[in-house]
Amino acid sequence: LFGGGSLALKKKLPQPSFTLFIVFSVLLPINASVIADQFYIIGVGASLYWMFVYLLMTSVWTFATWLFRSRFFSLTTLAALSISLVYFADLFNSAPLDLYLLMLSLSSLAGLGAVKLLEKWQDETFARPLFWLTQAQEILLLTISFFSFLYHYDESGFANGWWLATTAIWCFGAVFYFLSNWMKQGFHFRALAVISMMPLAWLFLNVFDPSETVQAISFLVWGILFSFSGEALHALKEAKFHNY
Repeated sequence: LFGGGSLALKKKLPQPSFTLFIVFSVLLPINASVIADQFYIIGVGASLYWMFVYLLMTSVWTFATWLFRSRFFSLTTLAALSISLVYFADLFNSAPLDLYLLMLSLSSLAGLGAVKLLEKWQDETFARPLFWLTQAQEILLLTISFFSFLYHYDESGFANGWWLATTAIWCFGAVFYFLSNWMKQGFHFRALAVISMMPLAWLFLNVFDPSETVQAISFLVWGILFSFSGEALHALKEAKFHNY
C-alpha cells in the first residue's frame, strides 16, 4: 500500500510520494525480520537470507535514486550493498575481521563507480554526498585493518592464508585512492594511495611466515622500488603522473 501509493502520487504530490517510499522501503527489512523469525532461519541460512534481502534493498534504493533523483537514496544504496557483502562474508565459518573489511573494500570501489555514473547522469554536486560517504567508509576500514593486522601479527592462531585478504584490502585501498585522485585531484588522495601501498610487501610475505631478516630485506627492496618508481614517474612526459 505504501509503495503503490508512492508511485501513484509521484507526479501530483512529489513530497508525499517521497515520504511514502521511505516508509515502504523501511518496512521491507522489518517484514523480512518477521519472516526470518516465523520460519526460524538461523546459521548459514540466515546469512544467505539477509544477504539477498539487502541485495533487494540495494535494487529498491537504486530504483528510488533514479525515480526521485534523490541523493539520500544514493547513500542508502551504498549502505545496503555494504551490509549485503558483510552477510556474504558471514557465510564463511570463523572468518576473521579481515574478510569483512575486504568485502567493504569492494563496496567502496562500487561506490566510486556509482559516483561516476551519477556525475554523468546529473552533475558533480548531486554525486558529492555519495563520494564523501565512500571516502569515510574507506578511511575507516583501513584504520580498522591497520590495528587488526598489528594484532594478528603476534597471534599464533591466525591462519597464514588470511594474510592474502589483508593484502587485498590495502591493494584495493591503493586502487581506491588512485581512482579518487583521477576523479577529484587532491594531494591527500595521492598521499593515501602511496601510504596504502607501503605495507603490501610485508603483508604479502606473512602468507609464508618469513623470518625477521627476510621481512627487513623485503622492506629494503620495497623502499628501493618506491624510490625508482618515483624517479620513473617524474621522467614521464605525462605531467599528471609527476605529482606521484
